[in-house]
Amino acid sequence: MRIITNSNKPNDRMFKLLSEQGKNTQVLIASAFFNEAKMALEMVNNNCTIMLIVRLDYGTSPEALWKILGNKNIDIRFFTGPHFHPKFYIFGNNTAYLGSSNFTTPGLTTNNEVNIEFDSEEPVFEELKSAFWDYWNQAEVLTKEKLDKFADIVANCKNPEPFRSIMASVGTYEYNNVGRTEISENQREKYVSNFRKSYQRYISRFNILKDIYESTKVRRYPNVPLRIEVDRFLWWIREVYAAGENYRGIPEKDTASIKKEIIPYIKEFENVKNGYLDTSASTRFFSVSNGFKSKEMIGKMNFDEIFDILAEVYAFHDSLRFYAGGLATLKETFKNENELDKIKKTIIYLLFGKNEYEERIFDCLYDEHYKLKGFGEHCLKELYGLVNSDEIPICNGRTLKSMEWLGFGKL
Repeated sequence: MRIITNSNKPNDRMFKLLSEQGKNTQVLIASAFFNEAKMALEMVNNNCTIMLIVRLDYGTSPEALWKILGNKNIDIRFFTGPHFHPKFYIFGNNTAYLGSSNFTTPGLTTNNEVNIEFDSEEPVFEELKSAFWDYWNQAEVLTKEKLDKFADIVANCKNPEPFRSIMASVGTYEYNNVGRTEISENQREKYVSNFRKSYQRYISRFNILKDIYESTKVRRYPNVPLRIEVDRFLWWIREVYAAGENYRGIPEKDTASIKKEIIPYIKEFENVKNGYLDTSASTRFFSVSNGFKSKEMIGKMNFDEIFDILAEVYAFHDSLRFYAGGLATLKETFKNENELDKIKKTIIYLLFGKNEYEERIFDCLYDEHYKLKGFGEHCLKELYGLVNSDEIPICNGRTLKSMEWLGFGKL
């Protein structure tokens, strides 16, 4: 254990120490203010994954956040309340820094700061990790829309402490464990927030897998989007290697290790002979994506045409096991419980609505204007995952278990 003060003494600058530690590991960072995108990207280039919590306030740079937002190795969450003020950095299970240095250029280089460096043998190491996860679970996912609003406020703000304006525009997100009144959220906001949190890490890890897959030059189904082929690869992993409880207890691995271990499975997948696999990739994808290509096409369809396409959605088709008469019974039940115009309205809204897709999924689940009987959350998520043009992958229990077995950690 030692003190770091950003002096001219050897190894006494936070920037140098973070550069040395930020290699081949997971980095957990909680910092009230942030502007050091260069350091974050340097860590990523050195095979790190970063989970970053910041405060959207005057000391945080929207430009720096734009530079790292969307990087598949960086997950960002935020608070807007003025009470979020920690500064600490945890590097895997090795070293941590706790003190006064924000993740800013002055905080890491020239400011007079006091930080403590300690290793994982210190009892406080696990306590600090626990504090990070408490913050992480309450913090809000940073989206392009939220960052746009924050940037607009900061650009036009003459007040050096504009947190009230930011909270009014972007939303009020505070870590609450000191007796302040709980922040009220309506059901829709809470669902969307939880949805983003659960998807944030999954999508970033899925994109890492997709990049590894793409690097092999394997394309079993070259006529479908890569995210669909990777989804079918995960289906196969679950069937062959991660069946039952085999996915449990697999330790999280760094990206380099995952890549080394996963490439042979991708090569094996390329030559697997499996009729269902082939049908569920190309045939199902094109049936759904071409059938629901536009609002106009959906509007002209009759019930039989729409049902035949919906039956290609994995979760909806899997519900056959609950109907003694099979597909015919499912079709009759679905038709009796849902009006055709409402079915069209819901599909059009889900796939082409103007709200963010998380909000649309919520509305299709709970808003009586869109809610369909017999077509629940998994069906909605998979339908959107098949058709969307935003490269949002399909996410279900099967994909999560397969990725855990591959070493991406519990998602």
